[in-house]
Amino acid sequence: MTFCDFQERRSKRAFRTYPVLLLILLALYALLGWYFVRYGTINHDEGWYLYAARLVYEGKHPYIDFAYFQCPLLPYIYGLPQKVFGGGILIGRLTSFVLGLITVLLAANLARRLAGDMAAVLALAICCTTAIFFWVFSTTRTEPLVTALAMISLYFLLTGGKEPLASFLASSAMVWAAATRVSCLPAAACVFVFALYKNRAHRAKAALIFLLILLQIVILLGLPLMRSSEHVLFNVFTSQLQRHSQLKEAPALPPLVFWGHRLAEMLAYLGWYYPALFQAAITVGIFVLLQLGMRGLQRTLQQKGHYLALLGVAIVLYLPNVAVPENFQAVYFVPSACALAVLVSCALADLYYRFSQTATAHLVLASTLGLLILQSVFLTGLKSYYTSSPSPLQELELVARRVASLVPPHKQVATFDTYVALEANRMVAHGLEMDMFAFFPRLSDEEAQRYHVVNDNLLAQILRDERTTCAVFTDFDLRMLIIRAWPWQEWEAPGHPLSEEELFERVPALKGSYRLDRIFPQFGPFEDNLYLLVRTDSVQ
Repeated sequence: MTFCDFQERRSKRAFRTYPVLLLILLALYALLGWYFVRYGTINHDEGWYLYAARLVYEGKHPYIDFAYFQCPLLPYIYGLPQKVFGGGILIGRLTSFVLGLITVLLAANLARRLAGDMAAVLALAICCTTAIFFWVFSTTRTEPLVTALAMISLYFLLTGGKEPLASFLASSAMVWAAATRVSCLPAAACVFVFALYKNRAHRAKAALIFLLILLQIVILLGLPLMRSSEHVLFNVFTSQLQRHSQLKEAPALPPLVFWGHRLAEMLAYLGWYYPALFQAAITVGIFVLLQLGMRGLQRTLQQKGHYLALLGVAIVLYLPNVAVPENFQAVYFVPSACALAVLVSCALADLYYRFSQTATAHLVLASTLGLLILQSVFLTGLKSYYTSSPSPLQELELVARRVASLVPPHKQVATFDTYVALEANRMVAHGLEMDMFAFFPRLSDEEAQRYHVVNDNLLAQILRDERTTCAVFTDFDLRMLIIRAWPWQEWEAPGHPLSEEELFERVPALKGSYRLDRIFPQFGPFEDNLYLLVRTDSVQ
């Protein structure tokens, strides 16, 4: 589709209220996004992502100097605002908020160029009223950066024609996404191959694109591998596969049962966390089957290659996430859901204009209104992602102030709650940079030290180290240490705080060297008790 085709499509399907609707939806994103930044529940991942961002700007390298269980790009992107504006959860969340704004604007503009103003409004409305979108784009995780890069890639891929620069930018953006999260590698390969195919008539330009993309791959992914392939493979692959077996072996399921269960989970997550998107997909499917039939569907797909491109990228962005056993989360679907939001918005707009004089058009319009109503109701009901009072950031600041007052700047904190030390601007004991994911009890001392993680012995050594001034544990952490399993699998918030004696029973290395300083009840993502312990010989 050429630029003139885009202009003609836009002029035929433009309506005057589009700028007003655009502003309303962007204002909705800004208001709800800011609310989630301030009141969204804290996620454990925020601490270790931002602490890694702090370390790389101190001159340390992921994998070699500290454990980091993702591809290496995110700390460098998120670390820059931390360096300029100061470290902390709030700056990290605002970085994600800006990436979310870029994402929704790109999604709306891409939909508008492909199918007109109605598609743009629909895409923006779906994104701006999905609760999990707001939580992700107000939380420091890989998904905000990956989704923004994926939308940049799709935008240039589908609107750039055969122009070589657009193909290069599309490929580069998806390579950067793969350098953020390894599950994006298949999508990067697909976009790269398609970009070369688009420029097949210009061999010199295709060769230049190939060499420039290869150079980026070498810089972003090859250099860490060349420095120490053993460390990279453990952090990016082995740690993900062993994460659960290190604690508690999951019962082995027959392959057919396992994948059937995964498919049911995928559909359940799509319907529960992305209700408007799920309804839109069903609506499009029903209308296509009733009005077009299979032959009409084939003709439509042949005429509208962007449908297949959006669907294909959505699939290859998502499917690798289900490969890790016992590690399946709804947030992994966000990058794919953004591509699907553009797809179903364009499809609904195309159906509406194709059958504008029939009852089908009214059904499409009614379905669209149903989407917005459904999303609005659902947004208010999904309270697990936010809390109104007190603010999680205010609770964290209260704990961080106390930690900062107890720990001198040259000392360290022993904790599986990295975000506490980050907010207090204090060092985390080496080996605990990966938060609760740093605990590998089945590794030997030598293996754990080599990969910069801890087992029981190394945790005890950290607690006895004279540089460790303060220890911070929650009921969740203590339960993980005792039952050797992820507590959320069978989690119940404790009814009462543990006494100092009970803490010493659970973590014997604390006894004789620490005293219980303070308990913060109903703290953090699991709303349990946080125990702040300080060395008995420390100077306050």
